[in-house]
Amino acid sequence: MKALKATILASILGVGVSNAAIISAEIGGSFSASMGNVKAFNLDDKAVFSGGAYARVWLKPSILRIGGFFKWESIGSLEQTSRWNNFQYGGLLGFEMARITPYIGIAYSHFTNIAFNPTWALNYGVKFSLPFHITLGIEGSYQEPRMSGVKVETHRIGATLGLEF
Repeated sequence: MKALKATILASILGVGVSNAAIISAEIGGSFSASMGNVKAFNLDDKAVFSGGAYARVWLKPSILRIGGFFKWESIGSLEQTSRWNNFQYGGLLGFEMARITPYIGIAYSHFTNIAFNPTWALNYGVKFSLPFHITLGIEGSYQEPRMSGVKVETHRIGATLGLEF
């Protein structure tokens, strides 16, 4: 009976001897802006931009994608001399169909060089796997860190370029 249950579960998940779970890693860079600036097409030197890097590890049973990630962003406007950093690490869940992977996840987030308190972030996006192990993506991050007891809504949207191996 246990063997029958295991076989049924494996067939539902698409896991078998010929389709064993595969692990892949992805590293890359990102460029993003505040969602408010993007919506208003306000992308001048006063707009808050960020550049950063990320690393993801994906467990790939069937079409399901389960991942862990680390992300760093350096945030500030072009006219500002000071910038602050946002570090996030957490998990992602998605599915891949025809080399396109939409995903959503949650991360612990903390900041340096600014008085934001640590918080949780909601991350979402879509990743396109191209030939030669190149990935392109659109990614968003929403969080509400507190500064002096007041919630500050932070919603960023951007593009990623990476290598998957």
